[in-house]
Amino acid sequence: MDNLHPVQMKILTKLLYSQDLRYTEMKPRKSLENNAFQFHLDRLVALGLVVKVGKSYLLTKNGKKLTLQIKGETAQLTKQTRVGVAMGCTREHFGKTQVLIYTRLKQAYYGCQGFPTGKVEQGEDILKAGKRELIEETGLKGKPELVGIFHYRIFNNNGSELLDDLLLFLCRFINPVGQLVSNHEGRYEWVSVDSLPQKITKPFQSKEWFLEEVGQLFKNNGKIDLVEKSFNDITNF
Repeated sequence: MDNLHPVQMKILTKLLYSQDLRYTEMKPRKSLENNAFQFHLDRLVALGLVVKVGKSYLLTKNGKKLTLQIKGETAQLTKQTRVGVAMGCTREHFGKTQVLIYTRLKQAYYGCQGFPTGKVEQGEDILKAGKRELIEETGLKGKPELVGIFHYRIFNNNGSELLDDLLLFLCRFINPVGQLVSNHEGRYEWVSVDSLPQKITKPFQSKEWFLEEVGQLFKNNGKIDLVEKSFNDITNF
């Protein structure tokens, strides 16, 4: 809904603070011509955001959901933080401890390396999301355990523009089972922990920070750390 006209946003903001409003009560400004106002109101009705009941207008369920993104009386939608899960898989293989590494083969972040990640769907439990995404992304199955929470804010090279805002829940999977399968979106491979500094040449954040994530997989104190970091993009986002 990023393409809503400013007049339409102002109508929604009016309804944000009322149970329902009459036609004239919703008009953003008196100088707005009736034909123009009617056009924008009809557009909101067509989009399923506003409904007319009797002589009044009120927000639909979808309209109410959208207004959760409106910041105060600014009549503007706020950008939402992305919420995702990272699947930190470990195993012992011929006497070496390995972790599963993902190389992304789509934009944005093409060619970047790190843990496999996926989106948390609305209303979904974090651990269930991790379990589901692991199967969908890699073909592997395992029991997830939350071991860390990372909040990353990514800015452009000179730090003047926020490119991405990601809240990432790191789930640990010890010895997942199944047939590992790559796809057109990314490539997966098991890498020994002692080879990671040489293997990771293009991390999503920085090599230091990714190795910090790896370290979370091997903590056994039961503590879940919250890490918040901001950095400038070096991946040609």
